[in-house]
Amino acid sequence: MIALKRNPQPAAFAEKWPPLDEKLDQRGCRDALTLFRTGLDNVEIAWRLECTPAASANGIARARDQERAAL
Repeated sequence: MIALKRNPQPAAFAEKWPPLDEKLDQRGCRDALTLFRTGLDNVEIAWRLECTPAASANGIARARDQERAAL
């Protein structure tokens, strides 16, 4: 049986995993859209880009808007 800690210390948690990005830059937006077009969903994209699912969804929308403006 695995023993789980009830209240992990925030400092110990932060050392193990870096904080997730809440906003993607222009390259991250393009990468998110490319991954979306390969069939991945927002959660899988967020996992790969180390960002929040909301950031990946917003990045996809931003990249689509940029493509539409270029046409």
